[in-house]
Amino acid sequence: MTDADDAFNFIDLGIIYCACSTDASPAFAEGTLLCVLGHALGREVYNEIQPDAVYHNVYMLLNGKSTLTRKTSVQKLIKKTYDQNRWLANESSPEALLEELTEQSEGIIWAGEFSKILKGIKSGGYMAASAEVLNDMFDCPELYIKKLVNKKDSKHKFVIKNAYLSYHTTCTPAVLKETLTREMADGGSLPRFLIVNGEPHRTPRKRLRKDVLNMVQIIRNMLNFMLKIDKSNTVFVLSDEALQYYNEEVEKVTQSEKYERVSSIAGRYENYVIAIADLYMISEALGKAFGDGTPSTISTLVQLVALVQQPEKATDDNTSPYTSITTNFSNSSNRTNCTNYLIVQKKYVERAWKFVKPCLDNAKELIEYIDMGKELSKITEYFREHGRNGNKAWHSEMLTYTNVGAKIARDCIQTLMERSQIEQFTEPVTSEKRKRPYEKIFYKWIGD
Repeated sequence: MTDADDAFNFIDLGIIYCACSTDASPAFAEGTLLCVLGHALGREVYNEIQPDAVYHNVYMLLNGKSTLTRKTSVQKLIKKTYDQNRWLANESSPEALLEELTEQSEGIIWAGEFSKILKGIKSGGYMAASAEVLNDMFDCPELYIKKLVNKKDSKHKFVIKNAYLSYHTTCTPAVLKETLTREMADGGSLPRFLIVNGEPHRTPRKRLRKDVLNMVQIIRNMLNFMLKIDKSNTVFVLSDEALQYYNEEVEKVTQSEKYERVSSIAGRYENYVIAIADLYMISEALGKAFGDGTPSTISTLVQLVALVQQPEKATDDNTSPYTSITTNFSNSSNRTNCTNYLIVQKKYVERAWKFVKPCLDNAKELIEYIDMGKELSKITEYFREHGRNGNKAWHSEMLTYTNVGAKIARDCIQTLMERSQIEQFTEPVTSEKRKRPYEKIFYKWIGD
């Protein structure tokens, strides 16, 4: 929970619901809930910000060890709260995917292991072509035309209008590290996916709470409400305070040497911050509406947001103020005389950055693994895990654990010391096999 006022917040209610059923990381639940809420909001609503518009569809990747992190359990729990008519096939050929999107341009894919797509891209199989389609759909094209040629040289033409695709999948850290390439990271699939990591947190199994079914129904009702509510002629804009804060945070990431290797990913993630900030505002508004028992009196998105709208100011390029939720502008091709502007406050952008920043750090670690090479990455991971918080990472145990040869390990250690990521120490040790004490080498992790 975030605070007392958010006791019925859609996102936080969903996190509680998942916590009642599984010991998975709350971040898995939060990411999946953002994915379904973003899809329920739909394509006709967007955030109006340079250079064009930011939509609310989400490509979400839950990354954690198999079985222990319960990522698939979270996917299943939240999946059943969303309208099945909007589900697309979990896996399909490029032709089948294009045909399905031609018939239903707004949908969500609940995929299993992301490794199938990654391995397909790497091998150049049919999944590589499917991944290309997914990449194209991410930007919600107004018109998408694709021609494919089958084995009989007969051309198939697919026309997709107003695409709005969300994608939810899972993977394990080992598979990601073994399968990803630099090409995928820079310009392929990876920049479009928010990578949410989760660590195992095993707890004893308990009896299911009696109110879980009630929670499921409330979450389902909220999503169905979002699907049906009138959203016509409505866009989001950041308040002046929110926009200033957002740009300051973007500048920090842009200027930081820490994120130089993931600049292509950071650009996509910066858009996710905007989209997710909008979703947090909707989440709070849904909580207010259903908590007060008033959804039947609300018929438009504007009325819903009015429940939590604060009087923060926003100005357009001509310094004309958005003095209320509904304003009349006609100086932009995206604006009409009856456009409704929903002003997003700073607090929602702050929470969005709080969620997205760890995802960016997760992507950074993956890129570093690829760039450093597997041997160096294995040793780095060992020291990062075993040499933190004053713990001693022993040299001999590192060699056994990583299975890296002594000569290569020596070079890797030298690299890490030059990067000021580890410090080397020695400690006198006595052993029955040796007649006199000797110096045993260990390391401490001092990197970020």
